[in-house]
Amino acid sequence: MDIARLLEVHVHTTYADLHAFQQQGLDSVHQPRRAGAPAGLSDVQVQTIWRLAQTPPYELGLPYGRWSLAKLRAYLIRQRVLHKISREHLRRLLKKGASPCAVCSAN
Repeated sequence: MDIARLLEVHVHTTYADLHAFQQQGLDSVHQPRRAGAPAGLSDVQVQTIWRLAQTPPYELGLPYGRWSLAKLRAYLIRQRVLHKISREHLRRLLKKGASPCAVCSAN
């Protein structure tokens, strides 16, 4: 579609905008557009996760010597560092931190 190419947007975005305009008129122009998914974790949460991943579990009173993704995830949720996180997201987050922790390459 020429309009999509001119505005450098996906054709589906153009169709959605045209449909909204047809339904709501000029009011559709004033609706704020969402820019992707909302941020899931704050910088403080990310720093806390990286710090805990580098702390041996036994120093926190836990009965094991190394973190697994599942154990670290459960600990973070239990301690209310965050509400929820998948093991895969946690793995990517730890890898992104480039910290030398045992969990980063596990699972």
